[in-house]
Amino acid sequence: MRVPRLFLALCILLVGAGAVAAGAAFSPQTDGYHAPAKGAGDVLDYSIDWSKWMAGDTIANSAWTYAPGITGGAESISNDKTIVTMWLSGGTSGQTYGISNRITTAGGRSKSMGFKITVK
Repeated sequence: MRVPRLFLALCILLVGAGAVAAGAAFSPQTDGYHAPAKGAGDVLDYSIDWSKWMAGDTIANSAWTYAPGITGGAESISNDKTIVTMWLSGGTSGQTYGISNRITTAGGRSKSMGFKITVK
């Protein structure tokens, strides 16, 4: 089943610490979804809530990929297995980086979601 982009945007929340306000959402733009910008010196956690897309299923595995130049740190899956979290650090001011998360669910579903983050 193909999930419409608008529905996906409403279902996926980006939560950050520090300079990024909790509950800040991805913003849809012509080149895809964008997370709120982060500073080059910031180390922030970002969470994606997959619960609405999974409709009762749970996350079995999660893998993150990062564009060269930005650093991904610790990764985790919430206790209820519906939210994935990772930490980002580094990056060069003025550069935009692609980040992607791919999950596999206990029920056998597989889905990727990518977004971009600009370092300020």
